[in-house]
Amino acid sequence: MKKIKFLVVALTSLVLTSCSLDDDESNFHFEAMSITEIDLPESFVYGEKYEFKITYEKPSSCYQFLTYDYVHSGNLERTITAVASVYDDRSCTEQVSYETTVLPFEVRYKGTYTFRFWTGINDETEEDEYIIVEVPVEEDSTAEL
Repeated sequence: MKKIKFLVVALTSLVLTSCSLDDDESNFHFEAMSITEIDLPESFVYGEKYEFKITYEKPSSCYQFLTYDYVHSGNLERTITAVASVYDDRSCTEQVSYETTVLPFEVRYKGTYTFRFWTGINDETEEDEYIIVEVPVEEDSTAEL
């Protein structure tokens, strides 16, 4: 029994000391990236799934797309922001680039959806700015009456 306890303690110690938090990739923070272009349909069909093509601006090569911050404000309103991991301890290319990703979306409510895509902060007013797109939902034409 003493040998098993010793082995467990030794293995735990080995695992804990072999994991280092000093790697270059551990020095990062999260930052919003400006959305510059969105490809949405003119209307939705209730119950259908869509893939939105969204283009965002990467200020440098230190920015790596992570996810979208997707906030529901009621059933039909969505605010969407592109979020990046920004690595602080890397040498980066300070060249702006644009990349496109896909955001899946399922139509679960009837009415008109309002999407607010974050484009940045206004330099003069210091307020958030958005591309606002409204997309109506049509009834499924194949549904039985």
